[in-house]
Amino acid sequence: MEMCSGGQGADKKARPVRCVSDASLGAISTVLRLMTSSIFAGPMSRNQIVRKVGTLIFAVQTEQPPSDYEWNEFLDILRRHKSEMAKLKILVVTAGGSPSPAQRKHLAEALGSARFGVAVVSDNISARFVASTIALFHRDHRSFSATEITEAYDHLQLTPHERALADTHIRELRALLA
Repeated sequence: MEMCSGGQGADKKARPVRCVSDASLGAISTVLRLMTSSIFAGPMSRNQIVRKVGTLIFAVQTEQPPSDYEWNEFLDILRRHKSEMAKLKILVVTAGGSPSPAQRKHLAEALGSARFGVAVVSDNISARFVASTIALFHRDHRSFSATEITEAYDHLQLTPHERALADTHIRELRALLA
C-alpha cells in the first residue's frame, strides 16, 4: 500500500504526485516515536544506554533502574541477534540501577537456554545482588567491583582490542548519561 499526495492543487495547476511506501511510512513512524520518546527528552531522563559493537554489547546504567522502554531496547537487541547469541559478550557498568523483577523475568524469557558471558561492574551492593540472582538462571553472568574491571574483561575473554573498545564505549556512554 502507498500513501500519495499531489495531483491538482486548489489553483487548478498540476502538482507532481508523491507516494510513500509502507516501508517508508514505517520508518517515518519509528522516527516520530523516537522523537517523542525519552531518547530525545534529554540525557538526564535516561537511566540506561545500550550499544552493540560487533559481538560486544555495552550497557551503562545510572543509579536508577532502567525504564521498561529502556529495558525493552536492550531485550530487542538480544532478540534481533538471537542467531549469534552464543558469541555475544555483554559488559554492564552500573552506578546502582538494576532491572526490576518483571524485567528480569523478561530477560530470562529472551535468553532461553543461550549461554554467553555477561559481566556486571558496580560498586553498588544492591546491583551486584541483583546480578547474582540473574546468575541463577544464566550461569555465565558474574558481577565485579569497579576495581575488578580487568577480571570482568577476563571473564568475557576480551582481546586487547576489545578491551580498548570497551574502555572507549563505556566512557562515551557514561558521558551521555552525565
